[in-house]
Amino acid sequence: MRKEKTKKIHLTYELIESFLEELDRTSHSPGSVKAYRTALRALYESMPHEKLLDTTTAQAWREYLESQGYAPRTIRSRLSMLNSFLHYLGRGEWQFDQPSVQLPVAPEDDIQPELTRPEYLSMLQAARLLEQHRTYLLIKTLGGTGMRIQELPQFTVESVRAGTAPLWYRGTKRMVRIPGSLRQELLDYTTEEGLDSGSVFVTKEGVPLNRAVVWRSINSISGQANIAPQKANPRCLRKMYLTTLGGLPAGMAATQDMVYDSILESEQRSIGWNSPAG
Repeated sequence: MRKEKTKKIHLTYELIESFLEELDRTSHSPGSVKAYRTALRALYESMPHEKLLDTTTAQAWREYLESQGYAPRTIRSRLSMLNSFLHYLGRGEWQFDQPSVQLPVAPEDDIQPELTRPEYLSMLQAARLLEQHRTYLLIKTLGGTGMRIQELPQFTVESVRAGTAPLWYRGTKRMVRIPGSLRQELLDYTTEEGLDSGSVFVTKEGVPLNRAVVWRSINSISGQANIAPQKANPRCLRKMYLTTLGGLPAGMAATQDMVYDSILESEQRSIGWNSPAG
C-alpha cells in the first residue's frame, strides 16, 4: 500500500477481505481468519460514516470498546488484530502503543504452540487406531516434508513417483523432496485408491481437499492422540518439521537428508501404517 504517510485510508470491506486473503495465504487457521473478520468488521461498523483510518483510529476504537463494556482481554486481542491490519497497510506508525497496554504479538487463539516429535508420533498412532488412512498420510506428508497446506493440491501422484514435488507458493517455485519411507507409503495409498495422476489427497469426486477439510481431519484425532487440539494442525506440523531440520548437522545437504531419512525410517518401524505394531 504505497500511499503518502499523511493521507488517511478509506476503510472498506474489500480492503478487509484483501487482508484476510493474505492471512489465509500465510497459513493462518480458518478460526483465526474468522476472528480477524469479525473484529475488523466490528471496527468498520463502529466508525463514523466517512470510514477513514488515521492516527486516531486505534485510540478511538479502544475507548469505544471500553465504553461498550468489553473485557480487557478482548480489547487487547482486538487492538492486536487492528495493529496487524495497520502493519499490512504500511501504517505501523498508526498502531496502538503496544507496550503501554501489554498487547500480545498476536491474538491468543493465533499463537502457534510447539508440537513435539513424540506428540506427532502419537497423532500418527491415533490415526492408525482410528483406521483413518488419509488422515494418517496427511499428517505424515505435512510433518515429513514441511509442505504448506496451500501447496497440498499441487502434490500429485506424478510427484510421488518422481520422489520430488515442484510446488509454487506466492509466485516462488521450490522442489520438495519426499523421503523414501513416506514415498513408499504414498505409492501404496495411491495404488489402493486407484489414483493414476493428479492430486494425491482428493474427495470421492476427485477434487483436491480444501483447507477446511484438511484442518478438520488432522484436528479430529487430537483427543485420541491425547494432545492439545491447538497443536493438531498443519501449521504446527510444518513448524515441527523446521525445528527437526534445525537440529540436524549443518553443511552438506546430502548429509542432512541422510540423517533426516534415518530418523523417519526409525519411526516407520513403530508407526508405519502397515508396521507390526499396527
